[in-house]
Amino acid sequence: MDRQYTILAPAKLNLGLRILGKSNEGWHYLASPILAIPFYDILEGEIFYGKKRSCEVKIHYPDDIQTKLGTSLQKDITNNNLIWKVLDKWLLFANTKQEYKVFAEKGVGAHLALTKKIPSPSGFGGGSSDMAAFLEMLANFVQVETGISKTKFFKDILAISETWSGDLPFFIEQKINPDSICMICGKGKVHPILDKPKKIYGILGFADFGFSTKEMFKACSNVLDFALQAEKDSQFGNSVNSMQDLARSICEREKQRFLAQWQKQEAVNIMQNDFLTVAHALYKDKADALEQALLLLQQELASLRVFAMIGMSGSGPGLYAVFREAGFLKDLVLSMNRKTDFRWIAFPA
Repeated sequence: MDRQYTILAPAKLNLGLRILGKSNEGWHYLASPILAIPFYDILEGEIFYGKKRSCEVKIHYPDDIQTKLGTSLQKDITNNNLIWKVLDKWLLFANTKQEYKVFAEKGVGAHLALTKKIPSPSGFGGGSSDMAAFLEMLANFVQVETGISKTKFFKDILAISETWSGDLPFFIEQKINPDSICMICGKGKVHPILDKPKKIYGILGFADFGFSTKEMFKACSNVLDFALQAEKDSQFGNSVNSMQDLARSICEREKQRFLAQWQKQEAVNIMQNDFLTVAHALYKDKADALEQALLLLQQELASLRVFAMIGMSGSGPGLYAVFREAGFLKDLVLSMNRKTDFRWIAFPA
């Protein structure tokens, strides 16, 4: 029997992002508070049993997004969207677990329609969130067919999801703990650290250019002075056994710094993102444009005497500002759209 579903796929904001170091295996150790926001892609469609594994995804761009994105970025979204790969990855996983093996044996297919409002690349996690939305469809399908709860499904998949996409563990964790601000720590581990406010507001700034996350990570070792490497050398010489413990220690310090900033009532906090430093080395003119837009945003907010967190999310180039009140959002969006080349949108819409 076919099952029809509609799932919202939220954007995320990295409220600061530190790249702590790199393991011998090539993993980057990160420390980043991360927040899901009410700005969504929409995934709709059906899932069904089928002998042949198939996943068809049709992507639709709302007019207000399509007219603002360059055709090259729209092509990248279509070509690089990973939803269709998730099904094969999950079926390979299902074949290793007795409780899920029936799905690998019967085969599973999907016909999907994705309304794409989160640009890619932007640093707002649209691709990973779309993958998590499809996994939620699968969780619903599995629950109906076998009785396995969605919570168990997500916990089972969480352990391996970090190898599928860097942001995917966060979006899966949000399915389990939807009301939490989380911390990504070390090698992709996600921990809830704070209850999400019942009301949160903000603006997003979309550029008409993108950065390559792969190239940004490749350049990190040449551009950044890794905090983890410095601490390892000073405390343990050449020992590598304590890298994870040191990463957790630095993550804890970053978490406490974030929590102290979060408690402020009137302050404009520019959240440090190490990828912006890397962007200056790889894409200087574009990084300069980001810095100028952030400076202007800070100046616009300074006179309002409100709490705000502003910065670049992920590997960029998307910009954001997060607030606890909304009375000035309309005027702020109009002003930023008039004064910058970015396209600014308020959330919730």
